[in-house]
Amino acid sequence: MRSNFSRSMSGRFGALACALGFGTAFSTPTTSVAQEGHFSVSIRSLGGTTPKLGTAMISILRGGDIVAQDEIVLGNSSSSGWNSPALPVGIYDVRVAGEGLVTEVKHGVRNFDGQFTNVPFLTRPGSGIHVVEYATGGLAREEVAARLSALEVGLTKIQQPAGAVVVTDKAAGKQPCCSITAIDARAGTATAFDPTTKRSFQFRIDPYEPINGARLLASLKTGQKVWADFTTQKVSIDGAHPCCAMLGASR
Repeated sequence: MRSNFSRSMSGRFGALACALGFGTAFSTPTTSVAQEGHFSVSIRSLGGTTPKLGTAMISILRGGDIVAQDEIVLGNSSSSGWNSPALPVGIYDVRVAGEGLVTEVKHGVRNFDGQFTNVPFLTRPGSGIHVVEYATGGLAREEVAARLSALEVGLTKIQQPAGAVVVTDKAAGKQPCCSITAIDARAGTATAFDPTTKRSFQFRIDPYEPINGARLLASLKTGQKVWADFTTQKVSIDGAHPCCAMLGASR
């Protein structure tokens, strides 16, 4: 049997431990809390006008899989939007698609723990895909692709025997397939259309590619013909050098 003194001391130490906060620490094991954040997606028409009445599907993708999705009604006000459910902190793609609208995609968007990351979209009538690529740390994916393309060209030249002639699309008589329909000098991108396959696509000029990217971008004109390889996802302006990487192509 415990003595009155033992019970008294035990009670006093227990009270002191609770007062100092030790009781909770010892009785309840600490658990890590998963870090999660939201995306707040807003949609407006180009020029700030009210979107045409209709619906748009907003999708959040990670690793090619849709992890959150919702369809909203457009046209009720000048701006429509949606807040995603809580998602693990990381890098995602956000896509907005609707009938009669250009599909808008933003690659490399990060959410943050306990926050709502704003992702605004400007919709425009038409077809095809408009892709915005954000760097997720270091070089953007299309910049890496363009540099690898330039490296492949350099390696091809090095591996050719002395005096050998490298046969390019242009030298082989292959005609350019596509015409430039729009140029975004600020983003360093251009949009082109292939009349044979009825596909439109966007490509980006890499400022580090060997043909002087800034000068090449400045030389582009609407209606200009380009060579495109949908298998390697590369574009050539002169038919000799694959200077640019595709960002997206409509099916």
